[in-house]
Amino acid sequence: FYAAGVYINEAKRMGLTVLLPCINKSNYRYEGNFPEIRIGLMAIKNVEKETLLRIVEERREYGKYRSLTDFVLRTKTTYERTKTLIKCGAMDCLGKTRPTLMRLADIHFHHKRMCDSAAPSFFGEEILALEDKVETKLQYSPSEICAYEYECFGFSVTYHPIEFIQDIYN
Repeated sequence: FYAAGVYINEAKRMGLTVLLPCINKSNYRYEGNFPEIRIGLMAIKNVEKETLLRIVEERREYGKYRSLTDFVLRTKTTYERTKTLIKCGAMDCLGKTRPTLMRLADIHFHHKRMCDSAAPSFFGEEILALEDKVETKLQYSPSEICAYEYECFGFSVTYHPIEFIQDIYN
């Protein structure tokens, strides 16, 4: 009846922990196991239902995704859809920061020729070196995370927008 963000905020108000979608844990629909609710992949805007169902089915059939490259090769997800999944936190389970994952997506999609099996083997070493160079421990700022979640879901999960202005009124 209400927008999903209303239910998410109400769940948080009631003391439940709301977990972001995850390529290795989420199903298509929202799921709960008290005291947690995991947002389903269905909440992610601009990613087709078929893609989201393929992510779940591929994981069920062949196991968890081990890396961004493993994910892309197995699901055949496009660059834009992969970026959306990174921005909303669905790939946090891969153990890298979101900025690192965004850089790795650029490497994978924009340097695909070097990844080709037909390419000479020395490109593999170049890619590994490049992947190491783009690694960063820096994460997006709270306001960036909030903006990306709003872009991907239509509501913010990690932070409530009021948190950014509460200092003004204290």
